[in-house]
Amino acid sequence: GEGLSPPAAADVIARYVPVNERSRATSFVFGGLNMGTVAGLTIAPTLIEALGWPSVFVLFGVIGLGWCVWFDKVNPTNLKEISEESGS
Repeated sequence: GEGLSPPAAADVIARYVPVNERSRATSFVFGGLNMGTVAGLTIAPTLIEALGWPSVFVLFGVIGLGWCVWFDKVNPTNLKEISEESGS
């Protein structure tokens, strides 16, 4: 799974972010990947101690599903339409 994230993120940025905003988008996305790792490694031990190890998978899975629902609402089709309107 997670090994596909960086190339997929780079592809989405290349396809849907205007050229003059790509460096900012890349920094934001890859900085977010690092912050997610730090947050996960910080939260997981507390969850394990309080609720047991399955709670880590449940919480992170719920967050992942929520993210998928959000991403579906701002899907790449809508982003492409916005990009075309901005002239890119």
